[in-house]
Amino acid sequence: MRHRERGSMLLIIIFFMVVGGALAAGVLAATRSQSQEVALDVQGARAYWAARSALEWGAFQVIDPDNSQGLAADQLPACFASPKSLGLPGDLASFTVTLTCVRQPGTGSHEEQQTRVVGYVLTATASSGSGASADRVERQVQTTVIKCKNPIAGSAPDYAC
Repeated sequence: MRHRERGSMLLIIIFFMVVGGALAAGVLAATRSQSQEVALDVQGARAYWAARSALEWGAFQVIDPDNSQGLAADQLPACFASPKSLGLPGDLASFTVTLTCVRQPGTGSHEEQQTRVVGYVLTATASSGSGASADRVERQVQTTVIKCKNPIAGSAPDYAC
């Protein structure tokens, strides 16, 4: 009499279904993690450009190419009120952007013959997301701007060197 074993094929099918499901879950988790990293990289790039745009604004303020502050020929601009919060349009509107300015020397200027020189250290910080969240992004950039005037050899209106 022959004994037939029954159900062994069912166990093999169940085993392969469990293994296949585990592999599929692993692939989905890796894909989800990768897409979150890409989104965070994009936000990081936006934060960088938001901070850079703040630096551009700050540099224009301290260079004052049109002498909009109406300074005398021998005077150099002061820093703007610092820290300054800036609002940006479009995709950058979700970022909190602050800009600081430190003038060197704080008052007066460095004298080199008839030339008066001042340096400005501008630091811009752009951030998005709350402090402890996984989607928190922050970028900080800094630049130094040098402005000089020569009231004797320069030309009006700004007497730039």
